[in-house]
Amino acid sequence: MKVLKWVLFFLIAFTISFILLRTFSQDIFKHKASAIIIRYTAPAIPIYWYVAGSFIIGFLIGLAAVINNFITSTTGSFKKSKRIKELEKEVDFLSDHPAGITSQDESPPIEESVEEPPPEHLPEEEESEDADEKKSLNDKDIDSFIG
Repeated sequence: MKVLKWVLFFLIAFTISFILLRTFSQDIFKHKASAIIIRYTAPAIPIYWYVAGSFIIGFLIGLAAVINNFITSTTGSFKKSKRIKELEKEVDFLSDHPAGITSQDESPPIEESVEEPPPEHLPEEEESEDADEKKSLNDKDIDSFIG
């Protein structure tokens, strides 16, 4: 697949180059013309030099923009990498020194013993007639609600 991409790229580049060379080798592009910039009149040169000069100037401006972007992103990446290393050191320090213990006081933390509370004496429910009456009242409420 990579070979196919490279072959396709070079085929397209060759085709474009061929078209440009055939276009600029025509007689009309060989005619000389002078450019007038404000009050300055440049010496007469072939028209294809203007096209080639425009291409080179555009290429150099684009290259300068890419280099500027690369330098800016590399510098930002370097700063972020440095900040990440600082934060990792801080995390390592904090994981080695839990909260409440300073580096001067290296005493081990006090472990609290957890004792289970004594079982409380819960009175056992005695079944009484009151419980049966409440149950029957609840049944009546449900029957009256349904129907």
